[in-house]
Amino acid sequence: MIFESLATELLANVGFPIFISVYLMVRIENKIENVSVNTQRLFDRFMKEEYRD
Repeated sequence: MIFESLATELLANVGFPIFISVYLMVRIENKIENVSVNTQRLFDRFMKEEYRD
């Protein structure tokens, strides 16, 4: 009974923050990837306009 309580407390105090951290890192990584893709598209479009004139 004490072991189960300790395991539950450990999971709540350690596992949950780790889960939240990983979740936020994945979201941030996706945002950075989207910014990178959009920056590349904008650059490509700019270069296309630059050489068209």
